Formats: sequence, structure tokens, C-alpha cells
Amino acid sequence: MGLAISNKTLDKYFRFLRRLDNNSKKRLIIKLTESMETDFKDPSNLKSMYGAWEDTKDSDEIITQIHNYLLDMNICIHFFHGRFNLLEKFQEIGLDNCAISEITCTSGSRFRV
Repeated sequence: MGLAISNKTLDKYFRFLRRLDNNSKKRLIIKLTESMETDFKDPSNLKSMYGAWEDTKDSDEIITQIHNYLLDMNICIHFFHGRFNLLEKFQEIGLDNCAISEITCTSGSRFRV
């Protein structure tokens, strides 16, 4: 059993995701489809909910990257409103390099975008 979200929250995610280029949308569809075909481990086992970080960078490089591309609430709101050409900037950086904290995601679900 997975995490269930409301239609309102799902609509907010869609408003964000619909701005992606077609290639990114296809990759996301593939990942979502594959996640549906995976046998999930026992949800009562917390260790099954996360895995080891795999990267060739050292910890200082990873922390620097997170600090450089961690999107705060204001940036997310500006993005949803189509301000400051953020979509183009995200594409230049690469969406794989951007991150949104769980706190920003949770806080953002309370605001009308």
C-alpha cells in the first residue's frame, strides 16, 4: 500500500509537472509505471522505506549541490505563477539537480497556487 494524496494535492503536482518537456514527462511516466509493478516490502519495516545513497561525489560536494539547488517556498510559488523564467533556469540546471524539502512540499499544500 502506498501513500495516498488528495485530489487537490494531486492537481497541484500536475500543475507543476505539466510544464515539463515531453522527454521528462515520458521518463516520469516510465518511473511511475515501474513503481506500480514493484512488490513493496512490509510497510511496518522502516528500513525498507529508504536505501543507501549512491554517488561518486564526496559529502562536501553533495552538501554544496543541495545548498545551491534546494528550492524554497518562494521559488516554488514563483515557478507556479510562471515568474522569472524559472522553467528555463531549471532546465539549464537540470531538474535532476534540483531538490525540494519535505517541509516545503508539505507547507505548499496549504497554499493556493
